[in-house]
Amino acid sequence: MKLHVISLFRDSAHYLARTFRNLEALERRHQVAYFFYENDSVDDTTAQLQAWMRERDGVLITETLHAKKFARTRERERTAALAFYRSRILPEAQRVPSDWTLLLDSDVDFPETLIEEYMPWADPRIAMLTPRTEFEKTCRMCDPPCGRPAYYDTFALRDRSDRRGMIISCNPFWADEDRSAWERGDPVEVHCAFAGAALIRSDVLARCEWRSVGDCEHVVFAEQVRRMGAIVALPAVRTFTEAGDGFTSPETFEMQKRLLANPLLLQFWTERTRNLLPT
Repeated sequence: MKLHVISLFRDSAHYLARTFRNLEALERRHQVAYFFYENDSVDDTTAQLQAWMRERDGVLITETLHAKKFARTRERERTAALAFYRSRILPEAQRVPSDWTLLLDSDVDFPETLIEEYMPWADPRIAMLTPRTEFEKTCRMCDPPCGRPAYYDTFALRDRSDRRGMIISCNPFWADEDRSAWERGDPVEVHCAFAGAALIRSDVLARCEWRSVGDCEHVVFAEQVRRMGAIVALPAVRTFTEAGDGFTSPETFEMQKRLLANPLLLQFWTERTRNLLPT
C-alpha cells in the first residue's frame, strides 16, 4: 500500500522517539511518505525531524511564525491556527499519488498494525475511518463505574444528529442505536470524527481542505468528506494519547446522565442546543 502520513509538530521533542518508532513500524509494512509541518518550536523538534526525514520520502515544512501557543482548548483562535497549519502541508501531500493517508496527531500512540486493523472496514462507500482514541481519564458516565478509559476527541465528534460527543465517557454517543453498536465493537457512522489518527482515502483527501468557522476545524473538513463517502468511528481500532490536566464541572456529567435517561429531554436538547454542552 502507498501510504501518506500528515502530521503537525511543535515542541514535540519529549515524545518524538515514540512517534518515530511507531512510524518506522509502518514502513516495514507499507510504502510510506511523510508530510510534516512544524512551527515555532523552542526545543530540538526541528533538528530531530530534519535528521529523521533525511533518508525518507516526503516533505517537511518548518516555519517561525511567532504564533501563540495553545493548550488543548476549544478557543476559536486555536482552531483557526490548526486549520492554517494543516492547510500549509496538505497541498504537498495532495500532489503525490497514494492509496490512503493517515491524518495523525503526532502525540498519539498507535499499534504497528493500525492500518491492518482499519482495512476490514475499508468498504468502497466509506471515505474516512477513525479510531477509538482513549486517554488517561476514566469514564464518569457508567453507573456503577466501569473503570474504562474515556474516549478522547469529543470536540471533533458529531453524530448523525450533529450532537457533539459525550464528555469523559467510555461510550461518547447519545442515540441508543449508536451506543449499542459501540458496545458491540461495530462501526458507528458519524457526521464528523477525527480522534487523532484518522485514515482517509487519498482520492477523497485530494478534494478537501481544512477551514475554521469558529468550531473545530475538522467539522467543515468532514462536511466535504461526506460528499464522497461515509465517515465511521471504529471502537475496535484503539489508540491512546495523554490530554494532561483539565477540569470538567460535575454539573456536566449530571446533565449528560439526565439527557441519556430522558428521551424527550434529549430530543429537546438536540433540536434547541445540539452543539452546546457546558464544560
